[in-house]
Amino acid sequence: MLKRRISLILALTRRDYVVQYAGAGLGIGWLFVQYLFQIGIFYLIFGVVLSSGQNESLGVEAHRITGPDFLNYLLGAMTLWLPLSEMLLRSGSILSENRGLIRRTPGAMDAMTWIPLSQAILHFTILSVPTWIIAYASGGLAWTFPLGFFLGLFFLIAMAPFCIYLQRVSVLLKDLSPILRLGTQILFWATPMVYVVHNAKILSLMSWNPLFCMVDLERHLLYGMPPMADASLVGLLWFLPASLLLGLLSRFRLKEVSADFL
Repeated sequence: MLKRRISLILALTRRDYVVQYAGAGLGIGWLFVQYLFQIGIFYLIFGVVLSSGQNESLGVEAHRITGPDFLNYLLGAMTLWLPLSEMLLRSGSILSENRGLIRRTPGAMDAMTWIPLSQAILHFTILSVPTWIIAYASGGLAWTFPLGFFLGLFFLIAMAPFCIYLQRVSVLLKDLSPILRLGTQILFWATPMVYVVHNAKILSLMSWNPLFCMVDLERHLLYGMPPMADASLVGLLWFLPASLLLGLLSRFRLKEVSADFL
């Protein structure tokens, strides 16, 4: 039973790439071209063009970390953020886009809910390899980097119940994609991924952001960078149980309702 379910998830995941990009290999390749372009743009702007820019009033500095260290700082965040953001965005439309398949195929709805997670895990794994190579070449790779990889997988899995909840709600509201695009942009810029923050008051506020906690721990384990905030786990302490509760709600309360709408 478990083997059949995993096979169905993998088959539907491959199908999702084919439907979106006219081929699984082309889809994955195009995604990573986009990832590379985003990372390159942020490195060029924040790592080169604004390398001397500072705003002491906000405690935000564009390039206190220099050279390869800034690239590691950037990759430590983007390696997790890019798959995670794709996971959130895909959750807003995947069930609505596959109504016909769900109606025709027994068990397709349950299997379909795990496609964003399986894609995120694949993308995170592939992105991690060049990140390790770059960090090793620059002398910044910490011996705890395997823990950073498994912790990143844990963060993606912990996000899955919340994403399943988004999938159910998106069926009821037709499509959550526009709201999620705006939400991910706000979340991205509210998290120090491409800039550095030293102001203690700002860091204390950011510590309530679960993504900030995830990125902070990832950088610490991958590169040995000291945590930016003393209480950086606060965001995870409220998000993990909240995600689990939303997952249970979507499992026992929203599943049948969303199935009727499909």
